[in-house]
Formats: sequence, structure tokens, C-alpha cells
Amino acid sequence: MSKKFLIAVVLAAVIGSGAFAQLMIGVSGALYMDTTDETLSQTVAQFKTNAWYGAFVEIAGKHLGLGFKFNTSAPYTDPVTTNTSQSYDLALYFSYHLFGARAFLDPMLDIGGGALVQKNDNSSNLNTGTFYWYPGIGLGVNLGPIGVFTKFAFDIPIRQQLTQKDENNNSYAIPYYLTDVQGPTGVVYGDNGYFPNYTLTVGVKLIL
Repeated sequence: MSKKFLIAVVLAAVIGSGAFAQLMIGVSGALYMDTTDETLSQTVAQFKTNAWYGAFVEIAGKHLGLGFKFNTSAPYTDPVTTNTSQSYDLALYFSYHLFGARAFLDPMLDIGGGALVQKNDNSSNLNTGTFYWYPGIGLGVNLGPIGVFTKFAFDIPIRQQLTQKDENNNSYAIPYYLTDVQGPTGVVYGDNGYFPNYTLTVGVKLIL
């Protein structure tokens, strides 16, 4: 089965899951978390200072949706090497809207997968990265064509490394964990790397 045919089948299933389909586009902020032990005020403070920001697009029938999301961190400059790095999170996901994607109260379930990657300013390649998958839950409120939502995801790394070519055109594996990433507590993670246990997302969307 070709990839194009599989994508066509998935889109047909999404659109066919309701009498009509809607396109949802929006922006979001995501907080990558190590623990859920923080208080609400601590989480809000972390969100203000350490959230990654991005955008998403989702097409949905009445209940089933297929979406793509993209988030990026603020650039981080190493105080020793002065090298600047920036991290990106890209993921494809399926969603299930319990009462319907346009319902006023919109509880939802997500399952998806993607890659958390990093690029340094001294390289044209992505320098490090981790593939992962996640299940998630969320709750939205829709007021006509405008909706707001929050989602909570459990991030599960897949032990598969990205690869790239060196100057001799030989393939080599990129480290499993992200390195030199500013974590949600403000700590810079070094050789042991960093991968989040959870992601808290807050966003706003336009329903077309």
C-alpha cells in the first residue's frame, strides 16, 4: 500500500466520519514538563517563561480529526561557546472529539507521533533529535468559529535516532536525547540530554 493511498484513505475516513468536515487552524503555547508535582501558580509561571510557541492545522469530521502541529523554543545561546541553538517539535496526530469538533463543550482524545529536534547555528543540519509518540487528553470550548482549548500529553520516546551525513557522505546517528536544551526549570541540560515526560498545551483556533 503506497503512502499516498494510505493518506487518501485516512482523509476519506476523517471526512466521512460526519456529514461535513471542518478545517481548524490556530496557534498554541506548549510547556514541556518533567513532573506534575508543581502547583497551579508554579505551572503558570513556568508557562510564561519557558513555553514553546507554534501553530497547528486539523481537518475533522464530526468526531474524528487529523492534524499537524509545530512548536519551537526561543533561541538559546551557550554562555561558554556562544553557539546558538533552537529546538523544534513537529508531530502528526489523530483526535477524537467526544461531542463533535464544533460542540460548545469539546472534550477530546489525541494520539500522535513526531520528532523533537535541535539545530545549532554552526551547522546546516539538525544536530540532535528523538522520535516519540504520545497519547493525550484535552478540553475545549467553542463559541461559533472561535475555540479555545487545553491539552495534556504523555510523551513516550521511541528508541530510534535520526541520521545525517558527515563531510565524507557517511551516515551517523544523532544522540538519542536532546542536548544543551533549556529545560522547563531553567536548568540547561548537558551530555545527559533532556526529553520531557509531559506536555501541557494551551491554544486558540479558528473553525472554518
